[in-house]
Amino acid sequence: MSNATRHFPEELLLDYSTGALSKSWALAIDVHAEYCSECRATLNTFENFGGELLMRAEPAEVSEETRNAVLRTIAMDAPANETATAKSESVLPAVLRAVLGCDLEDIKWRSIGAGIKQKIIHSGDEAVARLLYIPAGVATPPHSHRGNEATVVLAGGFYDGDESFTLGDVEFTDQTEPHTPQAMNDGPCITLAVTDAPLKFVGLIPSLIQPFLKI
Repeated sequence: MSNATRHFPEELLLDYSTGALSKSWALAIDVHAEYCSECRATLNTFENFGGELLMRAEPAEVSEETRNAVLRTIAMDAPANETATAKSESVLPAVLRAVLGCDLEDIKWRSIGAGIKQKIIHSGDEAVARLLYIPAGVATPPHSHRGNEATVVLAGGFYDGDESFTLGDVEFTDQTEPHTPQAMNDGPCITLAVTDAPLKFVGLIPSLIQPFLKI
């Protein structure tokens, strides 16, 4: 898998390491970390530091969230060839296949217009995680954000203004100004998108259908 060049903020990685993130946000970091050796190293550093503090502290009950975060980080540190031999031809990373129970070809998409499709993975845990399929060259409707959004590229790539994002990259934004991400022209773009608040669409029609699409 490609090594990503655009990353999550370190403070979010720290929250992940302490088990402070919701299931949807933790999934986004799990997925990005499968592509990104730099973020895996950062997570391991946080985990090692946390382990040293725990060794010096008085015994205490460990929360389920913290325990799960440690186990996920240990799994990330497994040799790369173990993941590769499982299913080298897979499009989706292993952690996402485990959650979905399938690979890309078996996803049951829901159309949301203009050829764009989505598959909601998690909702109701203070955030929503979804897969998005955007045809080559197609742009999303102009929108801004009421909260944070993370978009991890799983296949293809997209442009957002003057910036470009390709395999494994993450765009993390809380921008209030409208933007219009557009899939690159050489093929469809497939992403994992996580939001902690509904989007704010510029156009009337997207705004009207937004509640039905959970975006």
